[in-house]
Amino acid sequence: MLIMLIQSCGSNEEKKTMDKQKEREKVIKDSIELVKTIQRQREQAVKDSIIEIEQNVALGDILFDISEKEFNKRKGVFLKKCRLPEYEFYKGLTIITYKLGEYGFGDMYGWFYRDSLYNIRLRGPIVDYDEYDRIMPDQFEALMNLLKAKYSEPSSYLGLPKWNELEKGYFRRCAIWNIGSKTIEVRISCEGVKYYLNLEVYKPETEIRIQKEKDRKENEATKNAVDLM
Repeated sequence: MLIMLIQSCGSNEEKKTMDKQKEREKVIKDSIELVKTIQRQREQAVKDSIIEIEQNVALGDILFDISEKEFNKRKGVFLKKCRLPEYEFYKGLTIITYKLGEYGFGDMYGWFYRDSLYNIRLRGPIVDYDEYDRIMPDQFEALMNLLKAKYSEPSSYLGLPKWNELEKGYFRRCAIWNIGSKTIEVRISCEGVKYYLNLEVYKPETEIRIQKEKDRKENEATKNAVDLM
């Protein structure tokens, strides 16, 4: 009986020791998970803060929602910074006047809704169909490298189409970034046998609002015309 009692006490002590060890391990594990959670929350807060700022930036110092007058002023400053001392006859095939990094472009355009900027475009240089394969891949890579350096990998990647896959009067999306309330797109547009690699930055919500207003006006015009018949 004495031996059994001693064995029982030993088992109880061993069990208590194991329980304490498990409890300590759980506390350590919970502490590590808590630290990881806090770290993830901090990283997300930083990311959200960056998005909050970036979603209001069209390009450089050009912000969304500025007036057309202010846009033209800031556009002039931006183009001056990007203008080459002398135009570049790129690969002896196409003329480039401005450069952003190694991406060449010909001009910048802005679109407004109630005198509030919601869309800008950098229009690439004119590239003829027989120059497409020598120029577009390099320019596409240059623009993609710029955007990935700032915004990381795109939300959607479709790649660079072949020149004969494009239709006159249409464009093809090559890559898309969604940054908060703004969208950035790399596009190839086709105008007959001439092609352009464009950077488009816009507010989708505003475009939807404009389209809804257009549809409403067209519906009203149709209704009024029907009433007159």
